[in-house]
Amino acid sequence: MAKQSNSALYFPVLGQIYAALDEWTLPLLRLLAGLSMAMHGWVHIRGDMAQTAAYFASEGYVPGLFWAWAVTLTEFVGGICLAIGFLTRLVAVPIFLFLITAVFYHMRNGFFWNEGGFEYPLMWAAVVLVFLVKGGGRASVDGLLRKNF
Repeated sequence: MAKQSNSALYFPVLGQIYAALDEWTLPLLRLLAGLSMAMHGWVHIRGDMAQTAAYFASEGYVPGLFWAWAVTLTEFVGGICLAIGFLTRLVAVPIFLFLITAVFYHMRNGFFWNEGGFEYPLMWAAVVLVFLVKGGGRASVDGLLRKNF
């Protein structure tokens, strides 16, 4: 894709700032998305997995213990890998599928997250989709290893 010239900007003076930040925006988004996901998994790891399993089973995800661990490991391990950009596309698949499932689950509550809606998982699914398509980039473990699945 062709780079935009500063003359096409409403405020051309900002072009230098945009150029300086360009290489850091996607790695920052990847780091924050991964850490956010990992923290959700960490809550389950430190919590009562039997209670989490019972919740999953009560929502129709049987066997509950399997789904509790599947989601927890997807969030925690997948989140850490996403944050550092290791096996980025590979870990983005289960994270994306988990988030799309969460979108459909929360649809019954409408759109707004503060009302239990699907706004939050939809936004994070879109973020993870970016890394599923683009990979980890140069500023990632994948980039250092020169591997991009």
